[in-house]
Amino acid sequence: AMVKLGKGVSQDARDFVDSFREMAQKNDASKKLRMREWNHCDFNANGLISLAECDLWVKEVLISKCVKGEGERIWKRYRRSYLHAFNRAKNVSEGNEIEGMKTATTDDYVDKKEFRIMIAYLC
Repeated sequence: AMVKLGKGVSQDARDFVDSFREMAQKNDASKKLRMREWNHCDFNANGLISLAECDLWVKEVLISKCVKGEGERIWKRYRRSYLHAFNRAKNVSEGNEIEGMKTATTDDYVDKKEFRIMIAYLC
């Protein structure tokens, strides 16, 4: 079910949430949308999203969905919230070592199973 935003929520916050809300739902249309966005967000197609990839993806979504010129401003305003969403979601699945990396594990990234959860945290 969609979370209803209260009367005291700013228009910027509404625009931010509305940009991602449809992708966070548990239905076939949202899943299809998430899969398309996953393929766009996972720029290097390694099955994991880095914080840098997440950052760029959030910015691109906001720029494409918000009134012209407002997307980048909203991206900057709410940057801490999506960094928090990324950091919470990346630890949902069990971490595994990444071949060829000395210290990085999958817990340093968001995987496909964690992607919907990350988007839900955004909302």
